[in-house]
Amino acid sequence: MFALLTLLSYAYVAMDVGSEYVKIAEPTIKGIPKMRFDPNGKNWRAAIAIRKPELILNFTLDNSTEKAGIRYGNSALSILKHKPYNGFEFIFRALGRILSPFVTMFNTTPAEMASVWIQNIANQYLNKEAICFAVPQYWTTHQRRVLTSAVKNSNIQLDNIIDDTEAVVAHYAATKYTTFVESQKNVLFVDIGATSVKAYGFTFQYDTNHMYANQSSYNYTELSGSYYFAEAISQAKNISMNKARKILNQPTSASYIKLIEEPISIMEATIESVAKEFKAKLQEYPIGENSREIDEVQVIGGASRFDFINNVVSKASGVKTILHEFNPSEMIAIGVVYYRSMFEEIIPIPRVIVNKMQIRDVELAADQTHVKYCTRGSGCLPELIVNTSKCELVDVVIPPEYCPEGVYPYEMRLKLTNQNTFKTPLFGKAYGKFTMNPPYPEVSNIEWCLHGKDDSCKYMTADRNEDFPYFSRQSINFTIVALNEIDAESKRRHEVNKVIEFISNVKNQLEMDLDAKGLTIESLPQDLYSGFKKYVLAMEDGSITQRSISSLQDALTDLKISTKYLLEAVQKMKNHRKPKKDDIFEDLKSDIEGETKEEEKPKEEEKPKEEEKKEEEKPKEEAKTDL
Repeated sequence: MFALLTLLSYAYVAMDVGSEYVKIAEPTIKGIPKMRFDPNGKNWRAAIAIRKPELILNFTLDNSTEKAGIRYGNSALSILKHKPYNGFEFIFRALGRILSPFVTMFNTTPAEMASVWIQNIANQYLNKEAICFAVPQYWTTHQRRVLTSAVKNSNIQLDNIIDDTEAVVAHYAATKYTTFVESQKNVLFVDIGATSVKAYGFTFQYDTNHMYANQSSYNYTELSGSYYFAEAISQAKNISMNKARKILNQPTSASYIKLIEEPISIMEATIESVAKEFKAKLQEYPIGENSREIDEVQVIGGASRFDFINNVVSKASGVKTILHEFNPSEMIAIGVVYYRSMFEEIIPIPRVIVNKMQIRDVELAADQTHVKYCTRGSGCLPELIVNTSKCELVDVVIPPEYCPEGVYPYEMRLKLTNQNTFKTPLFGKAYGKFTMNPPYPEVSNIEWCLHGKDDSCKYMTADRNEDFPYFSRQSINFTIVALNEIDAESKRRHEVNKVIEFISNVKNQLEMDLDAKGLTIESLPQDLYSGFKKYVLAMEDGSITQRSISSLQDALTDLKISTKYLLEAVQKMKNHRKPKKDDIFEDLKSDIEGETKEEEKPKEEEKPKEEEKKEEEKPKEEAKTDL
């Protein structure tokens, strides 16, 4: 019960930030998820553009962004079609990156535009809920930090950021837990999106209190997906991306497949590497408790609908039957809600405990000395020793082969502030002792020590040394004004809704009161009704929605005063409707009349009997006379 009250008092939505589309799900009172769509019943296109980006530079806080012309979704795409450098077609694909073909705008940063995009969506379609994001598992700490900064900058409450793999596992466990109650189940998931392909293997098992999902393989590529299929067709045929997408959506042909051989082969190699790693890890499970084979392959993602996908996945995984048992676009967003509902014990399903693998190497660098902190597939060390006399900078870094394209490789940067107080002897060596926070790329504590019989150590103090440009100085004013304008528009829209609701309620009340008295609108005192009528017409023609906040507030005050006298006047008007006769009394009257007629009937029938008696007596008298 406590968990239910917590959910009701703390509202949130789940947001799956895909490259092309953002999907939103929400919990119901019982914790069961449902999708939320835009007014057209669709997901949100993650695109933003500015008609005149040159106005961003040297923007002042007393200016307006109206002339610059910020556009979202499909409206943004119509601008980017002809001017690709006027915004971001895939805003979350560009987030946290510098050198990437998806970073197409240079007057501002992806973080700033993501901040504006998120606030626009939140103010139009959310009800002040916090947001729980699902992001790819391969996203670095830096990318997550940029997203956090963008959300906070947009004045939206951040609930949490979880991995997409956690959401997928929660969705699967919540809906298919009966399939692995008796024995463990090994499932390979393949997620084919617009600009990436991800594959990962999990082993599910169930006990009396919890479900467990143990990850033993993972890989991804950002060089395959529906975007790259269309790009290959576009380049081969020398046509636009829009035309290429139309060809891609047609039934598969031999020439069609040849055009996209490269991104298909990259996808196949990615899935094959995961399947191979998964099968090798499964051999470590005890015989009898586990099949030690891939039991099931589930394919999800917006690009999984193409008919050639099954053949590619089957060939790469070595599994004949490929399943599509979940909505490919909604699985992650809905999975976030299941994940939260399980954690808060709102649904009657045991919580799934997800044990994720270490998917990349991570190093600690003290000046030029590098020491491995985390090893892919194994784990991270709680303490590191760096044999160097002294350093000023300490970095937690991702090696290039594990870092996503264009992403800042530094997970954490520190600058020591009291190194000068540590005296290194002329003879002898010093070393740094770093206490880490596995599995996170964080340094918890730093000591510098001298080698000797009894090593003496001194605690080091350090400051964060973040130098990544989340927000640009040249465009920050534009972003601030844009966010303020969106917030102001949200407040104005709230006032519009209040006025429209008031007008509708009064209009309905008037019609009911007039109908009860057998009157019409024309019967109203026109001097009182004319003031209200102008607002009704403004609501019907839509002009009321264009008013400013102050005008709307004045209108609501005027309406409250004028309609009070109008409704009072209606109450004083004479009743012109004839009172209806009660059916009960009508029935009673009919019954009484019927009984009266029944009583009168026998008297009428008595006359013939008396006449018959006289007729019978008449022959007797005649007979006496004859005698």
